[in-house]
Amino acid sequence: MTTIALQFEATNAGFFENFGNEFVRFTTAPQLLGWELEIALNAHPACKDLIDFHYEPMSGKGHFILPESSLYPVGRHTLRYPLPNVVTQRTVYRWQDQIRDETHTHIATGVHGFESLCCSEMNAEKVEEAEMSLEVKVTCPLCKIIWQDCRAFEPSDFIDVDQLQNAAMPEVKIIGPKTSTENILKYDAISLRLIQSVIPDYRSHGDSNAITLRGEAIKQKHSILNSWPSITLGEAEMFREDLSLKDVRIAGLSMPDFLTLLFDSRSRAEWDKFISANSFASS
Repeated sequence: MTTIALQFEATNAGFFENFGNEFVRFTTAPQLLGWELEIALNAHPACKDLIDFHYEPMSGKGHFILPESSLYPVGRHTLRYPLPNVVTQRTVYRWQDQIRDETHTHIATGVHGFESLCCSEMNAEKVEEAEMSLEVKVTCPLCKIIWQDCRAFEPSDFIDVDQLQNAAMPEVKIIGPKTSTENILKYDAISLRLIQSVIPDYRSHGDSNAITLRGEAIKQKHSILNSWPSITLGEAEMFREDLSLKDVRIAGLSMPDFLTLLFDSRSRAEWDKFISANSFASS
């Protein structure tokens, strides 16, 4: 959580008597975003419902009016800035041939301020605003995971676009999916959470021994997959069969190519071209 200090100055004598409002001046850190500062101040109990807000980024000085109030903040105050922005949405989407109807409060992001950090709107068939409670807390588990991952970064880890254009960039050798398959398909190199999120859990409602045997048969055919647990490979093959019902070309992918499609970000980004190029069902 980030905070800033504000120093509120003494108010103009007689302003409330003359105008029925209180005129408040303050000094804080320079180079803040005025609209974010106004929102943060409006959440302060002593500054609620402020109007006519002005802030000078160069000097850090500003002022506003508290309408119909003779109460005003004085002295030094600590303010949370910027305020966390959340959005509560009800989303209806399809996952593994089942309709999911969920209501969550997400971390809000984007230009408009109402897109969720986890992009839940992208795959939803229906999105609508919803109310959950007066004390708004983030309830979306995926937003929390992304937030936890982002906390490792600091401002020094980023570079401006202008600096990037002027910097001498090292030569990058682009390796296609075929030549990089061996590295991509090392089981230990893939996040376990990603594997568990992508490949459905068939073992909990199926014959785990039969699924393991399927995986062992895959290893005999594709030695490149020997680092994978047999039962996970069996589940991956069952997943490929399920997806083939929606796109027959997927049935024509070898298991190494199918796993590359699932876990190589470059291949996923060009998924349609990747499937057409590697599936014998496309020829």
